[in-house]
Amino acid sequence: MLKFSLEFPEESQEERFSIMFHNVQSLNKRISNIKFDKTFLSSSMISLVETWTIPSDNLEIEGFKIVHRRDCDDVRKPFGQIIYLKNDLKYENITERYEYSGKNHIEYSSIKIDDICIISVYNSPNSSFDILKRHINEAIVNLRFCIN
Repeated sequence: MLKFSLEFPEESQEERFSIMFHNVQSLNKRISNIKFDKTFLSSSMISLVETWTIPSDNLEIEGFKIVHRRDCDDVRKPFGQIIYLKNDLKYENITERYEYSGKNHIEYSSIKIDDICIISVYNSPNSSFDILKRHINEAIVNLRFCIN
């Protein structure tokens, strides 16, 4: 007999590394929800895209440090990325990149935590597949530095 079991990260008794990725579409409007969401807060890493943030926004989340942040210059638009990491985790930045030119909009950031390399990517639905492939290939080349 097949049994189905679903365990939410915040209910887990095991210590594990977990990542929450979300296209937040305006972090300023949703930051208070995230600060009290048990699933987000139980994650080891939170990666948010389309943050629509500007440099003056206060985006701190208790128990997390910001390891990568890209804001809009001065006007909020569907742009931006932020990565939070639990305070007790050590990391290395590997690379970060973005391209925003008319319809092409892609951004990514990669970090290394212990022996895990993570790339967080946002690609606008309007961007061409060729642009995405080029950036993914570039990210993979940069990850070679991640391998010990």
